[in-house]
Amino acid sequence: MNTGKFIRHDYEIDKSYIYRCPIDNTVFETLILQPSHIKNFENPIIKEIFNEAVSEIKNSKRLIFIGYSFPDADIHIRAILNRASIFHKEIFVIDTNKSKDFKYKFKSLGKNIYFIESTFEDVLENKKLFSELIS
Repeated sequence: MNTGKFIRHDYEIDKSYIYRCPIDNTVFETLILQPSHIKNFENPIIKEIFNEAVSEIKNSKRLIFIGYSFPDADIHIRAILNRASIFHKEIFVIDTNKSKDFKYKFKSLGKNIYFIESTFEDVLENKKLFSELIS
């Protein structure tokens, strides 16, 4: 990420930023982007995060979704995944949801979708499965 001075979410200085709170000047450590039909992609921080996400996903050999419901409002995640050209990647979905609608949302992402109907805790306890997922 770039460095510089960040004053407001939409105020740009030399196209570089330090991620600091404009009120008390503390360094931001977390940014939560909730599912929404409306996101301001002119915001340099959000733009940088999304571009980085596309790059990381492009360079990955597989994707693992853990407990993610893929809400309809989260169209930006779908856009990131499309930009990252994931159709041929292995995609694992760890979730206890067995509904057809849930699975359909993920199956639309590619051809190598694998569902693990389990909790994340159970996957962690299954050392063989966990090792295969992260190898």
